[in-house]
Amino acid sequence: TAMCQLRISLKLIEDIILEENKKGTCVILTTHDMAQAKRLATNIIFMNKGKILEQSDSNAFFKKPKTK
Repeated sequence: TAMCQLRISLKLIEDIILEENKKGTCVILTTHDMAQAKRLATNIIFMNKGKILEQSDSNAFFKKPKTK
């Protein structure tokens, strides 16, 4: 079902990121899913209409975002 496919997709993304990190490679993930970004990202670039509104490490971004 859809939920099962979502879990498989998230696991695949996580596996790709972990493997690339082992190689010292950066992965750029574009998502609207803030929970996914919080779980997977080390750095966040928050954009709206193609403009960067905020850029920081993910801990700072989710603890005290500058944009609303």
